[in-house]
Amino acid sequence: MVSLKRKAIIGSLWTFAGFGSSQFIRLIGNIILTRLLVPEFFGVMAVVNSLKLGFLLLSDFGVKQSLIQSKKGDDPVALNTAWTIEVIRGFFLLIICCLCAIPAVQVYGNSSFYWLMPVVGATAFIQSCQSTAIIGLRRKLNVGKEMAFEIFIQVFSLTITIIWASFSPTLLSLAVGLVAGASFRTLGSYWFFADKRNKFMLDRKAVAEIFGFGKWLFIATTLVFLAEQGDRLILGKLLPLDVLGVYSVALSLSILPRQIVKKLGNQVIFPVISRRSEFSREKLRTEVLRQRQKLLILFGLMLLPLVICGDAIISLMYDSRYAAATWMLPILALGVWFSVLFNTANFCLMGVGKPIYGALGNGLRFLTISIGLFVGYRYGGILGTIIVMAISDVPAYIGVQFGLFREKLSFLSQDFTSTVLFVSVVATLLMVRAWLGLGSPFSLILG
Repeated sequence: MVSLKRKAIIGSLWTFAGFGSSQFIRLIGNIILTRLLVPEFFGVMAVVNSLKLGFLLLSDFGVKQSLIQSKKGDDPVALNTAWTIEVIRGFFLLIICCLCAIPAVQVYGNSSFYWLMPVVGATAFIQSCQSTAIIGLRRKLNVGKEMAFEIFIQVFSLTITIIWASFSPTLLSLAVGLVAGASFRTLGSYWFFADKRNKFMLDRKAVAEIFGFGKWLFIATTLVFLAEQGDRLILGKLLPLDVLGVYSVALSLSILPRQIVKKLGNQVIFPVISRRSEFSREKLRTEVLRQRQKLLILFGLMLLPLVICGDAIISLMYDSRYAAATWMLPILALGVWFSVLFNTANFCLMGVGKPIYGALGNGLRFLTISIGLFVGYRYGGILGTIIVMAISDVPAYIGVQFGLFREKLSFLSQDFTSTVLFVSVVATLLMVRAWLGLGSPFSLILG
């Protein structure tokens, strides 16, 4: 128990340090690329990446999660079976992406999708061939090695993209970076971590165990895609692609805390709770409440600068073409608070083998987005769509609360207290900013 707790603490520290470094590198790269490339390219890539992620999630049967939770997760038969399933999946994703190129052009009216979709499919296939040794690192909470590897890949991919864009500022530069990153990730997984090469194998018992656990995750990940990527696919139809590019810049900054908590959940919370799933619910709840409170305080502090000074952050980092992001960022960041509440609870439910409640929450979020964006755009224009996105995590949070109540893991009292405190601090800081004569972060849209 002491060893597991120590690994969890070290894993959490590595996750924060690694993710912070990763986002800093990403931010610097983003600033450089926004000066080299036009906003329309980022709008196109927002749609393409959403489609790619959608195909990945819609074909995800929880192979990695199954190995992490299973007692046979280190068995070569299970590992090779999992690797074979992933390679087959990657091959079909390549075919699907190629077939979707023509419909994408017709829907979004941009001919670049003819060649971008096959490129994206190729990256999905290349990544599907990576070694299962990466899963072993996560299973053993060896977060440091995994994070260092991911950062190295990110730097490599970004460097290739920037160099290409410097000489040829076209959409192709972003695509080349994707292929370079996927290729190096797969090759590196064998060079640096694999003691043995994976081989093709389909063991009947291993397949049954993987799909037995993964059937609920398939539903959950399908709804995750619809909930988290549906906005870009819908807005890509409602808004001009250059406006979508500006929205993507604001969104990428606002969701940093959400991405951190998801990374922490995948790499630390889920594996740790899985090891303790046999505890009594009361004992598990007491332990989670104590640790979760620290996380809520930390993520609340991360959100404050984005809400209070979001306009200044955008103005400092981006040129006038991205001015609309100055008011988008604070609104979107406010809504991320409920995403933090949702994800810190959802990974606990996944750890006790109940991913269905997360699926329920994401299903409610998707319904809010799919209906709300059209209504918001009709009656409020771009502002209406941003407000809908900001409140879209509230239904997801309500859905996961149902699961927590049924599993006797309710955090409702803690969430209420933390939310009141967060809102109070935000309101106080906004009044202080106005008192200092610095105006409001929403001044551009209000004006």
